[in-house]
Amino acid sequence: MLITFDDGHKSNYEIAEQILKHENIKAIFFIPFNFINYSWPINLKKQTEISTKKFNIPCNIKYEIQDKRKNISMSWENIIKLHNDGHLIGCHGMNHERLSSKLTNKQLYDEIFYSKQLLEKKLNTKIKTFCWIGGERWAYSSSAHKMIKKAKYKYSFTTCAQPYNPLKDDKLKIHRFNIETSFSKNQIRATFSFFYSLFYSFKRGYVNKMLDK
Repeated sequence: MLITFDDGHKSNYEIAEQILKHENIKAIFFIPFNFINYSWPINLKKQTEISTKKFNIPCNIKYEIQDKRKNISMSWENIIKLHNDGHLIGCHGMNHERLSSKLTNKQLYDEIFYSKQLLEKKLNTKIKTFCWIGGERWAYSSSAHKMIKKAKYKYSFTTCAQPYNPLKDDKLKIHRFNIETSFSKNQIRATFSFFYSLFYSFKRGYVNKMLDK
């Protein structure tokens, strides 16, 4: 089992990483470059509004206050510490844009290629993993898939719910199972069931066919 975290939330570092460390588990943290690089205001409520509206990363002020947080995003210092501790850092775009067919070649380049280059420069290491943004059908496109290949990523992750077989499955189509912080234990159990994967089979088939164009 591989555990991944998207979006660069501060809670990934303050809460999730501590649990992982206790259990001696390494994970992948997918980072949208400009979300971390943004000049955040001091006001926490404004931060959550910017996160939700500008980056399309939902952020609930209630939980940020509850955890006595000053910033909603990780810092570069946090990310470098994760990297130095043996976790993998993956690319999650530049501005957390859905990679739909509506994006221009310039936008696709920035989200897939340029963000990778900037992450590599920040961490002084090769970035080999990419994570698609969003899980809607329209958030996938063959043009983005081709650019992911061109950028020489070794692995690419979606949220189309299917166990991965490393012996035969495409490394650029790893279909993860999505779990939200709001899920109950029963919802988490259901997410890993055969029926959940079956439910996603039509979407998964659509995405696979699109990426093969």
